[in-house]
Amino acid sequence: MADDHDRLAANNRLFHETLHRCAHNRYLLKTLRSLHESMALLGRTTLSVPGRARSSYEEHLSLVEALEKRDPALAEQITRRHIQQAYKVRLSLWIEEQSSS
Repeated sequence: MADDHDRLAANNRLFHETLHRCAHNRYLLKTLRSLHESMALLGRTTLSVPGRARSSYEEHLSLVEALEKRDPALAEQITRRHIQQAYKVRLSLWIEEQSSS
């Protein structure tokens, strides 16, 4: 099961890296690399939480559709919601880990 989560996390990173590279913004890439390094210190992937992998996939799919439509406002809205959802899950993982310590 952990292997599946690791594979999902690797695919997730690849998806995000692809989007970032398409932006052709080296400052964004530098900032995001730093963020990824920090996230690695937080432990297990949020994709290990039941249902998160599916919802993340759906969020990614919606984002790709917005980009294909060349709708920047919708793409931004979807991205913000995706980040908020990931943050909520990350925070719940942290709370869970703190309460079990």
